[in-house]
Amino acid sequence: MDAFAVPSSFTPIDSQAGYGDLASAAASASSMPPAGHFFRTGDSNRCRSVYEQVLRVELRANVLDAQKKNKHVSIGRCRMLAINHGVALPPYEALSQVGFVEANVPREQWEVPTDCKRFEKSVAAEGQCRGFCKTCSVPLPAARIQQRIEQRQVMVAHVIPALPAAPPPVMSHEHAFKKGDSNRCRSVYEQVLRTKLPAKVLDSQKKNKHVSIGRCRMLAINHGVALPPYEALSRMSFVETGVPREEVQLRLKP
Repeated sequence: MDAFAVPSSFTPIDSQAGYGDLASAAASASSMPPAGHFFRTGDSNRCRSVYEQVLRVELRANVLDAQKKNKHVSIGRCRMLAINHGVALPPYEALSQVGFVEANVPREQWEVPTDCKRFEKSVAAEGQCRGFCKTCSVPLPAARIQQRIEQRQVMVAHVIPALPAAPPPVMSHEHAFKKGDSNRCRSVYEQVLRTKLPAKVLDSQKKNKHVSIGRCRMLAINHGVALPPYEALSRMSFVETGVPREEVQLRLKP
């Protein structure tokens, strides 16, 4: 007998009794979704559609429509609405195992969410959940910073006594500068110097028919001429006769 000949009593495995049942069971098992979550493209949209349908039945239309963006309510905002209004939703994992057909999720598995799972920027823009929510129970960054500032202020208040309020700043006439004040001051200085110095001394410092304030101060220093201070002149609208003589002084520096 040939070593590779098939015995006459051999029966193919697919002809043996019970093989058809085993094959069908294996085929059905391979088509079932895994016990764990297996994410596929579009699952988020399918879950969102289910949540919108459930909320549309449980809530008024204007409540749901107020949260729409681009014609839909995001999963995070759906969870927020469910938390705020006490609406039970089928869990995402359970929906994924039944092809996102909510009727196939037992009602005892439905529950009011305890976490909206929104991003911090979304919570800041849309508001925190009114019920218990793990995400919203954590203060936002800005709130955490403000909370630390307030805590710090309380700690400092216990250590350092409050200081008296500072008096309001006194406005100086030196800062009340108006357009043309420099020219008015220069004219006053030229008039004073014209009465104290020879004309040729003053004229030698002219440029464009005038002596600048700086050169007027230089002449006053060189020749010992007292001039009214700029600040005092500004208070008197640059009328030198209105400045008290005791305020008229010799310029020591230009």
